Amino acid sequence: MCRPHRWLSGLIPLFLIFLVAAVLKPHEIRDDLMQRAATAVAAAGLSKNAVSVAGRDVTLRGMAFSPDDQAKAVAIADAVNGVRLVTNGVELPGESKPYNFSATRNGDTIVLTGVVPDPESRAKIVAAAKALAPKVEDKMTYARGAAPGFADWAGAALAPLGSLAKGAVSLSDGALSASGVAEDMATYNAAVGTLKKLPAGLSLAKNEITVPAISPYVWSAAYDGKSAILEGYVPTEAVRAEIVAAARAAMPGREIVDRMQIGNGAAGGFAGWAKAGLAALGKLVGGKANLSDATLSLTGDAGNDAGYAAALAALKQLPAGLALGKAEINPPVVAPYTWSAAFDGKTVTLEGYVPSEEARAAIIAAARAGATGASIVDRMQIARGAPRGFLDAAKAALGGFGRLASGKIGLSDLQLSVSGLTKAGQTADAVVAWLKGLAPGSFALRADVNAPEQHPYVFTAKKPADGSIEIGGYAPSEAARAAALGLARAAGSSVKGTAAIASGLPASIDFGASTGLGLSALAKLKSGEMILAEDGLTIRGVGDQGPVDAIRAALSSPPHGVRIKLADLVATPAPPPPAPPPPPPAPAPQAAAPPPPPPAPPPTPAPEPRRQLNAQEAACQKQMVDRLAKNTIKFRTGSDVIEAESDAVIDDLAKVLKDCAGVRVEIAGHTDNVGNPVFNKDLSLRRAQAVAKALTARGIAADRMSPEGFGPERPIAGNDTREGRAQNRRTEFVVK
Repeated sequence: MCRPHRWLSGLIPLFLIFLVAAVLKPHEIRDDLMQRAATAVAAAGLSKNAVSVAGRDVTLRGMAFSPDDQAKAVAIADAVNGVRLVTNGVELPGESKPYNFSATRNGDTIVLTGVVPDPESRAKIVAAAKALAPKVEDKMTYARGAAPGFADWAGAALAPLGSLAKGAVSLSDGALSASGVAEDMATYNAAVGTLKKLPAGLSLAKNEITVPAISPYVWSAAYDGKSAILEGYVPTEAVRAEIVAAARAAMPGREIVDRMQIGNGAAGGFAGWAKAGLAALGKLVGGKANLSDATLSLTGDAGNDAGYAAALAALKQLPAGLALGKAEINPPVVAPYTWSAAFDGKTVTLEGYVPSEEARAAIIAAARAGATGASIVDRMQIARGAPRGFLDAAKAALGGFGRLASGKIGLSDLQLSVSGLTKAGQTADAVVAWLKGLAPGSFALRADVNAPEQHPYVFTAKKPADGSIEIGGYAPSEAARAAALGLARAAGSSVKGTAAIASGLPASIDFGASTGLGLSALAKLKSGEMILAEDGLTIRGVGDQGPVDAIRAALSSPPHGVRIKLADLVATPAPPPPAPPPPPPAPAPQAAAPPPPPPAPPPTPAPEPRRQLNAQEAACQKQMVDRLAKNTIKFRTGSDVIEAESDAVIDDLAKVLKDCAGVRVEIAGHTDNVGNPVFNKDLSLRRAQAVAKALTARGIAADRMSPEGFGPERPIAGNDTREGRAQNRRTEFVVK
């Protein structure tokens, strides 16, 4: 049943309720919607203040740090129950390329600048900075473009500032740079140590962290033959790498131990100086190179002569600006310890080992004093192992050069040897005695000193009819001369002349045995001579039959070392028996004609006149004379051996003889008048025969040549000058 008045009375209170709700609920609904929307968009990184509500419409403001966060905020707000419309007013930060971050520290404060991708990264970076310094100023701005892990990179970049009172770090994308001055090496090592443990993706582009200048600036390299230890300071990592590489090059195959530290204060040439020290050290078998500022010192042991010389050479070629301090390089030890000095009359050549540079200088001075005016050639090397007294022995022996025309001295440990030829007026025995008096007692002396060589070498003894003996020529020693003179006194009534001391007799000939046999023969002869020459012993003379037979028997089996060249002995006939008494005088016969005078001796035949040469023979004669005028045939002194330099002229003469078919020639040998004339004549013949033999070897028939020797009999110049004697020593070709 409808009761309108009751329905109406109920509608009025309900209207009042709706009226109140219409007035009061919109504010509560807006606050509720804004609260729920703000809570929702906070998940997208927006603050609650970034949300505003008008009725059921939501407007978003503020900053999102990526397009995804921006879209996410709008989607979240739109999904809130009761929101009718979402207006997107969210902004994005700008993009930074390159993505740069930096931090500086000055005392207690670290200032952060550059860009950061989001609040979370900012908070992480600020927290890392606060862990390193009491005060942090955050001046970073937001920007997009950061690489993943940026916050970790920034934290690693900040790490060196924890050890530095003043410094700076910077990031540019994934490249880190650091600079600053450490208070000491401990803080330097701590700061640099953080740069050696960087996160993945971050690399060190530049490290300019230094320490205050170190003085003195020291560096060293110690080498034991197996490894090298590098210590001290280097200015940069790049220089460290250079020095390690130089050590490997100087000591290849050896272990290189790097204990060097970075230190400020190196001179500009430091790297080159350290390399120079390593180069010299590498020549040794062990040692140490030290640099102190701009002074290099080197100590160590050389393993051989080459290493010692190379190390010294390296120290003489140091780079500009580097001074040499202490240099104590021990030379190698050698055994046996040998040294020698050779003197040729003009030059003294020093070789072998000496213990020090001081010893070298003393030996050179002794050589100059001993061989006055001679040039000195120094080939000595420094080495250890010299015996006690070495220098005294060497200096004493060098004094002997004042008594020698030429010679050689040798030292081998405690053995001193001296050989050579004496000067004029010096005897070998006297020189040896002098050396024995000067050499240290610990050294054994071995001497082979002789008189100068003479060629031709002859010893002569002549016995005229008066029974005296005349001595001439040479003897090899004082003892040999004395023995020969003693035999001469026994062989004759008196002795005149003497023999000079000289060497030159072939070793196969025994001077004592030969002169003994020759002088014994003279003792048995009425008159005669003995000649001992380089080609053997000649004995000529006249004696009674018995002594002559005895001499011939002795010469038929001569002792060892005696070479018989010629024995020309004449036995005088036995005296006639006494004449019978004269018969009684007969009557005087008729005078007879006087007996005819004895016939005159036949005149000396004149040289056979040369026949007239035909045109071909005359042309051949002229060609041979012309060849020999330009180039004489030369022989070794006192010998018939043709010198090699004369091969060319003999070749020319052979060509002339081949062109002059059928022409016969006499090859005439001539000498000067120096020496024994018998020896000279024999020598001239042998030389002519040698030339003929050489021409035969070149295709000239032997029967076309007749060698002759005239000795000094046909001079073409005076023998009183050197030039004249040289002209007389010749070989001539004469067409026959």
